[in-house]
Amino acid sequence: MITITVCTVINGTLAQGVVIVSNNTEEWLSVQADVWAYSRGAEVDDSSDSCDWANLGLGSSACFGPTFSLPCTANVQGYAKVGYSYAWEDSPVDYREAYAATNQMCITT
Repeated sequence: MITITVCTVINGTLAQGVVIVSNNTEEWLSVQADVWAYSRGAEVDDSSDSCDWANLGLGSSACFGPTFSLPCTANVQGYAKVGYSYAWEDSPVDYREAYAATNQMCITT
């Protein structure tokens, strides 16, 4: 029903996690996404955000986490958890989660 793609946008010592949600059906879906980042096995402070439930037709939408800063010596990895269901009331919610590739800070992706 959906495809999720997670990435970490890095520019120098600044980064943010991003999740792109694509609806692959011809039905309207209710979608909610949480995105955050990890570094050295721990969640990065102030890297998380939630995008509220929204109706998504055929196509894509994105949820952007806040911009945060880490030193050039750190690695960073984006993570997202997405809840989705048919847009009608009482439709059961399914969840998917995914990680981005781990990248070194101070590169541009």
